[in-house]
Amino acid sequence: MAALGVKRYETGLLELHKQLSPPSMVAHPHSTLASRSSGTRITWSTLPPQLHPAGAGVPAERRQRKCDQIDSVLAIVMPLASKEDMHIVDFGGGTGAIALPLAGLLPEVTVTIVDVSEKSLAIAQRRAADAGVVNLKIFCGDIGSFSDAFDLGISLHACGEASDLAMHACITAGARFVIAPCCVGKLSRKRMNNVTWNQTGSFDARLSYPRSAVISAVLSSENYDALACAGDFSEVSTDGSKQGTLRRLAKCWLEHDRQLWAEEKGFSCFVCRMEVCKPCMQTDEAWLEARIVVLHIFACEATEHFEASGSRGNDGMQMCEVWHSYASK
Repeated sequence: MAALGVKRYETGLLELHKQLSPPSMVAHPHSTLASRSSGTRITWSTLPPQLHPAGAGVPAERRQRKCDQIDSVLAIVMPLASKEDMHIVDFGGGTGAIALPLAGLLPEVTVTIVDVSEKSLAIAQRRAADAGVVNLKIFCGDIGSFSDAFDLGISLHACGEASDLAMHACITAGARFVIAPCCVGKLSRKRMNNVTWNQTGSFDARLSYPRSAVISAVLSSENYDALACAGDFSEVSTDGSKQGTLRRLAKCWLEHDRQLWAEEKGFSCFVCRMEVCKPCMQTDEAWLEARIVVLHIFACEATEHFEASGSRGNDGMQMCEVWHSYASK
C-alpha cells in the first residue's frame, strides 16, 4: 500500500489523526432490519398522495430513494417533535419534500419552509392546498434573513454552506436541529457556489471554515479545502477501495467539525449515517450495503434517548478501526 500523505487531503487526515481522536457516530434508528419493520417508517399510503415525492414531480426512478431519505430524517425528527404547539422550520425546503409529509403527520404543529425560490415555494403551497394541509407556512428569502422564533430546525440536502447557515440559525434561536448536509465540496474556497452568489453577489463564504476551534487549531485552510473536495463523492462509486475509504473519512471529519462547532456553542450534538434501502432487499447485509454517505447531524437535550442509549454504532467503530489501519502503514 502506498504511504499516506502524498495528496493534500491525505496530509490533512494525517494531521487530524495525530492530534485528535477519530470521529464516531451514533446508530441511526433504521440501522437494522428489525427497526425497519418496527413501525418507525412512514406509511405513505395513509397520507394524501400530494404529500408523496411524486407530487413534487420527482421522477419515478428516484422516488423510492427520496422516500427513504425523508424516512431517514423523520425517524430522528419525530421523537424531537414532542410539543403540540411546536414551530418546525425546514431550511432550504424548496417544494416541500420533507416539510409537507411532516406537516401531514403532525397537524398540531406549525411547519415553515424557508427558501429563496418563489417558484419552489409556490409548488409547495399548491401541494399543501391540494392535500388539505393547513399548518404549512412559507418564507421566501435567505436563511440568514429568517428571524422568527422556532423550536426545531431541519434541512435535507441544503447545498454546501447552506447547511451551516441552517445550523447557525438554529443555534442562534436556541432550537434543536436535524441536518442532512450535501455538496461538501462547495465548502472549499476554490469551488464556486451559485447559491451564495445569487444571495450575495460574491463567491466568498459567509461563514468561516473550519467551523470549530478544535479543527481550526490543527488543520490549515488549504488542507481543509482539500478535505472538502475529497469528501464530495458518492460512496456507491468507490467500491470499498482505499481511496473511497479515505474520502469517506474526509467527509466524516467535515461533519465532525460541524459537530464540534455546535458543542462549542453549548449543544449536545450527534452524528449518524443516513439509512436508505431498495424495496427488494431482504437481508441484513443488503440493507447495510444500501447506505449512503449523507450524514445526519442532530442536537437534542441530554435527557433524550439518543444520548441515553450511549450507542456509537458499529459503523462508527469500524471507521475508526479502518482509519487506524491505513494511518499506521
